[in-house]
Amino acid sequence: MIGTPVDAGARAVAARTALRHLLAAKAAGKRLKNGDDTEALHDARVALRRLRSVLRAYASCMEDAAPKRIRRRLRALGRATAAARDTEVQFAWVAGLERKTPPEQAACGWLQTRLGVRRDAAYRAMRSNFRSELAALEKDLRPRLAKAQRADRRGVAYGAATGRFLLAHVADLETRLRSIEGAGDRVGLHRARIAGKRLRYLLEPLAEFEPATAGPLAEMKRFQDCLGQLGDAHVRTGELERAAGDVALRWAPAAVRSLVTSGSDRQADPDVLVGLFALALRTRAEVEAGYRAFRERYLDSVTWLAPLGQLARRLQEAPAVPRREPSKPAKTPARSG
Repeated sequence: MIGTPVDAGARAVAARTALRHLLAAKAAGKRLKNGDDTEALHDARVALRRLRSVLRAYASCMEDAAPKRIRRRLRALGRATAAARDTEVQFAWVAGLERKTPPEQAACGWLQTRLGVRRDAAYRAMRSNFRSELAALEKDLRPRLAKAQRADRRGVAYGAATGRFLLAHVADLETRLRSIEGAGDRVGLHRARIAGKRLRYLLEPLAEFEPATAGPLAEMKRFQDCLGQLGDAHVRTGELERAAGDVALRWAPAAVRSLVTSGSDRQADPDVLVGLFALALRTRAEVEAGYRAFRERYLDSVTWLAPLGQLARRLQEAPAVPRREPSKPAKTPARSG
């Protein structure tokens, strides 16, 4: 691996990678102005997560280039986009449902209106602050990363540092996987998904020059897809619970009044409520099927993580980067006669 970025200084390579993610987030943020760009929010969130993961993983190499306060600002910026993203995902699921029963059709129409209003409000709130917050962050972080790229006298090779961080992330993921208690363990599954994301983001920059990364990286993408679908279904379950509660609170008093007065003014709310229950049953079936697949592939045995450990140990063999001493000015030869 001599002569590849694996042997380059960890500080410089991590700074270059972080800067690339920062610029990607900025580009995606500009696209948020276009309401028809359905991928802009996703791209902005991914770039921010990758940036934060690099700064977090290589914190010991980055020194003052990425202090904790900057990572906290990144975290807050990512969280500010969460409501819009979650609502957008749930809206797309409802809109894409096929073979709906009549009650489900009633519930889907009601949900799309509810989610559409919330999504538009979340986008308005996000657009008003996201670009200005990101611009302020870039102004602070970009010169730090540029400086970190130019000089690296720490003597730590990128490969060795990454191998060490990979081993730590693999161990963390194994711990998270062992702690999962079942399909309903939303917190445990979420924590495993986050640990998997951090591991994947460590691997991605290596793929450009380390062929052995391809297999583990593809597996981590499948892992993320599996847990991502479970996570979205859990978010949807919470949404359906809240929606059913709101409908019941609105419909029950009117139903009682109708019974007392022998009125015949039936409202559509009972159909919506029945439809919400049916959608909840659909979602529960998705969770159970998704969890079975996840358990069989990733929980029953953790041997699938073995190639990652092997790659990490091989990366650690990268030689240290020689320390560079400040260059001394050349002596001016004495003039003769």
